[in-house]
Amino acid sequence: MKLSGNLSKREAQIMDLAYAQGSVTAPELETALGGLSNSSVRTHLRTLETKGHLVHTEEAGRFVYRPTRPREAVAKVELNRLLASFFGGSVTAVVST
Repeated sequence: MKLSGNLSKREAQIMDLAYAQGSVTAPELETALGGLSNSSVRTHLRTLETKGHLVHTEEAGRFVYRPTRPREAVAKVELNRLLASFFGGSVTAVVST
């Protein structure tokens, strides 16, 4: 599955938690992120699934979300996107800034 779409700040926070814990549930994210409603958390989780970053399984009647790729693979995709967007794909341009 190809990863798509840029990660928003909130999506990046969710992915950080998913990588740190290995898996996450909506109630865990509500607690960890504080202030987000259940529906907001679930919307972010669905978006991350659609973008190919998370996949869920049903365990004991709840959805458990896990990253689809190692953190390093996602970091490489995001870094390449950043390079292409702001530096024309040139590592030299990044280093010289």
